[in-house]
Amino acid sequence: MKCPKCNSEIANDSKFCEFCGAKVAVESIDVKKGMSNPNTKKYLRFALGVMVGIIICVVVAVIGTNKLDGRSDSEGISENVEDTLVAPVEKSILEREKLKAQGWVDLGLPSGTLWKNVSEDDYYTYNEAVRIYGKYLPTKEQWNELIQYCQWTWSGWKTNNDVEGYWITGNNGKSMFLPNYGEKVAIRDYDLFGYGQNGLYWSLSLSESGGPYCLSAYRTYCDNHQLEENEIMIHEFDSINLRSVRLAY
Repeated sequence: MKCPKCNSEIANDSKFCEFCGAKVAVESIDVKKGMSNPNTKKYLRFALGVMVGIIICVVVAVIGTNKLDGRSDSEGISENVEDTLVAPVEKSILEREKLKAQGWVDLGLPSGTLWKNVSEDDYYTYNEAVRIYGKYLPTKEQWNELIQYCQWTWSGWKTNNDVEGYWITGNNGKSMFLPNYGEKVAIRDYDLFGYGQNGLYWSLSLSESGGPYCLSAYRTYCDNHQLEENEIMIHEFDSINLRSVRLAY
């Protein structure tokens, strides 16, 4: 072998260079010999295989811990998607049960709509009604369903300041009372008009022209109540006057 310092040829088992006196690292030569040994390479390949096997086992274990109750990740994802689809329905059912407990009426309508058992106390412009009550404001379709599938019975003309209105009865026999509260007219500085004769209730729906729809439950009479007529329908109304609100869900 050669001296690592002076590059002179010296004996393989020399510990010092006989030319320059430098110490020779015999152990490094042993390592090199060991590396060139076929058995050493075999042991290294074996060790490498063991390490790869351990890594594979760890990866499998990690994947196993990510399973949801024995289901694969893809199954877990699909279940989460289903949960998001079901959740709104469950919330709707919970809301319905809550409203029923508060006295809202189920009239057995095809849509399953619940109606609040009393009207709101005040009068509102259309924008106020939408802002305050939002999704609980009935749509045009909900009002029409109420007209089509329920019996409307006039309460009779009242005395002692009791308000007139209509008893609305569903096919399941349940009913609610809708008072004819009239409206407050803007051009008269919101003077009350039509109290007892007409019930004007806001709808959430807008017409194609942009005007809001409103229920008109009107009772007319003449000749000392000898001739009386009903008018119960949905009309497009201006949004200036203040009208009543009855909530539905």
